[in-house]
Amino acid sequence: MKTQSAIFSIALGFALLLAPASTAADLSGIPGAFADVGLGLRPIGMGGAYTALARDENAARWNPSLLADVRDPVAGFNWAKQFNAIGYSYVSASYPVGKKLGVGAYFISAGDEVYSESTIGLAAGVKGDLLRLPEKFHFGGTVKIYMTSFGDDASGGVNRVTGSSSGFGLDLAASMQVTEQIGFSVVARDVVNAISWDSSVDGGYSEGVPTVVVLAGGYQDDKMAISFDMQPSLYGDAPSRFGVGTELTMFGALKPRIGMMQNMGSADPNRWVTIGMGIDMQPEWFGPVKMIKFGYTHMLHDIASSPRVGLAVGW
Repeated sequence: MKTQSAIFSIALGFALLLAPASTAADLSGIPGAFADVGLGLRPIGMGGAYTALARDENAARWNPSLLADVRDPVAGFNWAKQFNAIGYSYVSASYPVGKKLGVGAYFISAGDEVYSESTIGLAAGVKGDLLRLPEKFHFGGTVKIYMTSFGDDASGGVNRVTGSSSGFGLDLAASMQVTEQIGFSVVARDVVNAISWDSSVDGGYSEGVPTVVVLAGGYQDDKMAISFDMQPSLYGDAPSRFGVGTELTMFGALKPRIGMMQNMGSADPNRWVTIGMGIDMQPEWFGPVKMIKFGYTHMLHDIASSPRVGLAVGW
């Protein structure tokens, strides 16, 4: 009876995550703001196919349910120049609270005086046995605060469009760890969201961001990691996307990575291919610091290539 109740609860949770697909057919799936450009050095090094592996400083952003598996506190910084035009700064952290609960946070800043965006995310993840379910199931959520500002560049003249916006979003996630190495996840990003805009031309209005559902799987051991992300289409103007990535571990510290993500069944593949290298060190001589990770990733895209650098510290 307990097993049946657990299966029913998991199925119900997954159904709730996928519920936006039944109501989104007539909405736009192309974000006008807060677009996902791929943040986090290791995630984007693997093509953005990282949702089922995010047991690190990126969990709050990529998959809050895996915060329950974070073993040590860790924080990271990632800088990107998207299409060699727009700068993105991404700071994130994960912190274990006991053995069955983890919390995390992140901050994203992008843009310039003409248009800028900021996102703050606060997240938590728990193992299933805290909810009277099998421990292999994990659940989590991230509450996000969205903010923008535009038209602050005085060189645009007195007739320039100015304004700002603020709002919120909610991500929900569920994961199942089949074995120590193999896991699957479902994440619904912005399953609930609302953003209020104030423009010097249009006045006040509301415009949210599209919901994205990610179905993911991954394998990871001491020598390699491989994962996939599938984003099924929820909107008529947004095709499904699929990505796959891999990482090898060489000489205990070097982490070469490669990945790809693209649209499916679309004349415009919007494909990015990423190649990167990470270096993980465990400096016994550096006091309480248990681990330092840094590296570089290059995203190849038809519009323009984009560099990314990052650093993470665990203690």
